[in-house]
Amino acid sequence: MNSPMENWVKLRSDCSPLDMFLKLKEGAKGDVEARNSLKRSGENATFRIRLHNGKGFSVIREGEDPFDWVEVSWDKLGIYVKDRDEAVVCKATITLSDEGECKLRLPDGEQLNCWQFRKKILQDLFFNF
Repeated sequence: MNSPMENWVKLRSDCSPLDMFLKLKEGAKGDVEARNSLKRSGENATFRIRLHNGKGFSVIREGEDPFDWVEVSWDKLGIYVKDRDEAVVCKATITLSDEGECKLRLPDGEQLNCWQFRKKILQDLFFNF
């Protein structure tokens, strides 16, 4: 009997920047809903997602000073996150872990699940203002 990892080439082929981008987008929608439902007393911030023609999305904080956002985009090489100044603050390639999971690999080699990557890029936007 073949183990699932004996077909690692197919698993890696199914692990694409577009697929990971779509997972990130859907997860970010849920994160925005969750954060909006947890508004603290006296907090005016509202969060929303703006889509950019299939190649990106922004998570935006409105109603608080400073108005802020992060933009997530993808290309055939990976995922890119820019801040409101258009500076790339995080980038990741896509990799297949030794356990056969599709993950985001940071330049330092750290491998993150989708939710861990979203936490990394959204935590300050959601909580540190």
